[in-house]
Amino acid sequence: MEEIMKKRLLTMIAAAGLSVSMLAGCGSNAAADQPSADVTQAAQQSEELAEAPAQATAPKYEVYTDPNGYTVTYDANNINVNIGENMASFVYMGESAGSCMVIISYVEGKSGEEALTELSSAWGDESAIEKSEGIFPGTEDVKGYWHTLKTDGSGSGLNETGIARDYKDGALVVEVLTHIGGDDAIDIPASDALAQVIDSITFTEDVQNISIDDVLVREHEMTTDITDCDTFTQVVDKLPAGKGYANVKAGDTDVLLVASGTFDNGDGYMAAIDAEVFAYDADGKITYLGYVTSGGTAYPLAAGDGKLYSAGNHFAAVSTVDKLKLKDSMQAWVEYDADGNATYYTSKDGADAVKADDDSVLTKMYDEMFDSEIIEFSTVQ
Repeated sequence: MEEIMKKRLLTMIAAAGLSVSMLAGCGSNAAADQPSADVTQAAQQSEELAEAPAQATAPKYEVYTDPNGYTVTYDANNINVNIGENMASFVYMGESAGSCMVIISYVEGKSGEEALTELSSAWGDESAIEKSEGIFPGTEDVKGYWHTLKTDGSGSGLNETGIARDYKDGALVVEVLTHIGGDDAIDIPASDALAQVIDSITFTEDVQNISIDDVLVREHEMTTDITDCDTFTQVVDKLPAGKGYANVKAGDTDVLLVASGTFDNGDGYMAAIDAEVFAYDADGKITYLGYVTSGGTAYPLAAGDGKLYSAGNHFAAVSTVDKLKLKDSMQAWVEYDADGNATYYTSKDGADAVKADDDSVLTKMYDEMFDSEIIEFSTVQ
């Protein structure tokens, strides 16, 4: 059963069952005495690969522990983890046909089916979405809802899959974005890396009491290489395939945004949910200002009037650059107690949180973000 689920998972996230290891375990029904030319060639290639000296980098497995009660094991050699409120994204950093990532989100107050329907409604034509039910990853008997965007292999090669379950006081949603280019040498490692992330999901009561602050206080570590770069163009030229970049204005400062990955926003261009922010200092040297991130693809980074917008299901933030410092000029968020009662907070210019009377500030910030322009990113090929 486990092998069948893995094969199904790979088929859904890669649109064509890309894992060689999974396919090899399927067996075969020989219908002819002689193998086909394709089979013979594949066998010869397998022998050549077996005889070739091993050059693969040893896996560097690390464990991400989420305060919502689950863990994920990933290979730090090719997966970069980004953390937001009630969200963690696992971005494949190896060579790929486009952005490849897994985003795991906890959505409070909605069932698994409701949260997944909300997610997949942003993919476009509902008739192109296949819906099914199965076992949720990391469990043996928990019902999961599966939505997959059907593609014909044309266009950017983007494939989207969502998996959700009822969880605690809401839903846990796994969103998978892959780009399939038709080159197995590139597609298979990317697919296997994401499948490993999903297969490793483990639920444990031992992490239920970790504070969200214990996770979010961890500073983002810059991954963009700006060594010996004098211009933004030189920075972009060093970016690996799959990363995204955009030039926008934050405050009165022209900044370069470098995203860990991009996705098709459905409007004919690529968007992103996170970005490292760079600017030129007074001496013309490129400097790293900080990092902005949203809580999933429903909230792509946006910009307008010198402001950078990011958000999630329970928070919104407006960032800008002042005196070469990236700062949150306004933040608003909501927290829920054990009975589901909401308490709203705001913070201006990094000051201490202030309890708000209602959700009016948070709602206004959402409206501002959605009225702004989604930032269009270019994807490194």
